Amino acid sequence: MMDTSKNILDIPIEDILQNQFQPRSKFDEIRLRELADSIRVHGVLQPVVVTRFMDKYRLVLGERRTRASKLAGLTHVPAIVCDADEKNMLELALIENVQRQDLNPLEEARAYYFLTEEFKLTHKEISERVGKSRPYISNLLRLLSLPEYIKNDIEAGVLSVGHARAILALDGEKSQLKAWVHVKERAMSVRQTEDYVTSLLRIQKSAVKTGKYDAIIDPDWQELINGLASKLNADIRINATQGKLEFHYKNVEELEKIVEYLVGLVEYG
Repeated sequence: MMDTSKNILDIPIEDILQNQFQPRSKFDEIRLRELADSIRVHGVLQPVVVTRFMDKYRLVLGERRTRASKLAGLTHVPAIVCDADEKNMLELALIENVQRQDLNPLEEARAYYFLTEEFKLTHKEISERVGKSRPYISNLLRLLSLPEYIKNDIEAGVLSVGHARAILALDGEKSQLKAWVHVKERAMSVRQTEDYVTSLLRIQKSAVKTGKYDAIIDPDWQELINGLASKLNADIRINATQGKLEFHYKNVEELEKIVEYLVGLVEYG
């Protein structure tokens, strides 16, 4: 770990370079301005942490304080200059932000991914460093496999992690995007999304068993067919494998009722 037992120096803000391992990509402008207002009155109460980089400094901890200090018009900030290798820089920046709950789920997931890919840390090792469970780390990393449109909505707060985890149960980008559109258009809750995905999975499972993959019908279509069947008191089925909409009747009376309804749709629909 880094040694911070050194004197605090006032260093020029313009000499501080951004930490390339900073996991957070979005900063709340309102909160930044609030912090800037506080800094104008009280100054920077907690020093930032930097490492030397050529004739300048590389920021390790204190991104928000540095940005807010610029907004407040400061030219210098108090800083602790320490030695830190690249691995520690990322770990420290990540741990600080995770513990302060300043990262959105995708930013946090990308930071964990970086740790696994660049520094070959296991999920267990990451969990020990950030104080999160292994399942939490693993589930968060799964978000990165979602289509970009869905990930953008998670970052924007349009969809929650709960929505995303439900949609992740579906195989393939096409199925996930279709579910995403369905959920957004209907402003579904997480529980409604889970129920919807469960219905899709049930249909997919049935298709796998029968080998009729073309027979996967959107639950919305099935709901419409069920409503029509109830209205006509008839047995109506979708045969997607053969591309048929089938009306089954028991007697002439049922047939007449179905035909009259369909004729009415043609003439007056």
